[in-house]
Amino acid sequence: MEAWGEMRRISEALNLPRIALETAYVFYSEAQERGLLRRGSLLGFSAASVYAACRALDIPRTLKEVAEASMVGLREVRRTYRVMASTLDLPVGPTSPTVFLAQLSQSNGLSYPLETRALRILLRAMEEGIHVGKNPKGVAAAAVYLACQEAGQRCTKTELAKQAGVSTLTLRRRVKELEALVGSTGSGLGGGAGIGPSP
Repeated sequence: MEAWGEMRRISEALNLPRIALETAYVFYSEAQERGLLRRGSLLGFSAASVYAACRALDIPRTLKEVAEASMVGLREVRRTYRVMASTLDLPVGPTSPTVFLAQLSQSNGLSYPLETRALRILLRAMEEGIHVGKNPKGVAAAAVYLACQEAGQRCTKTELAKQAGVSTLTLRRRVKELEALVGSTGSGLGGGAGIGPSP
């Protein structure tokens, strides 16, 4: 897929972690599903998706840096990002729950498929605004917990709450909210274990 390849190329040029590429692909797919690609180029949306992922994950990369690593100019990337931001509920800033997902995934030894499943659950919850006004660490922990439950991997609420720095009660409430949205089996999250084409 051309868009995946371009996002992968930009991510490698900027030395971004794998989760940034996965997040960019989710944003690009959402833009495609909503018909936004008619308002710009594939390359422009690829670059804008990478920039959106950097903001969501609190990775310090400027719009200019992303544009320079892409095959389009700064003006197009900026314009395309604005199109995406005006339509999609892009999570931005250091309080985004996605910032803590990688930390919790690593602490619990999550495999790549499980981490990407947790990411899908988390982004779905953020689209619905479940994270608003809540401790972002608790929301991220709930997504990790549900991903583990789906795969049958041992992961207790008590351990996760301790790692996230939230109370067990808080985590239980976040888990119930996410379960009500996506279901304990991760229904509606795309079916596949990973995000994007196989490397």
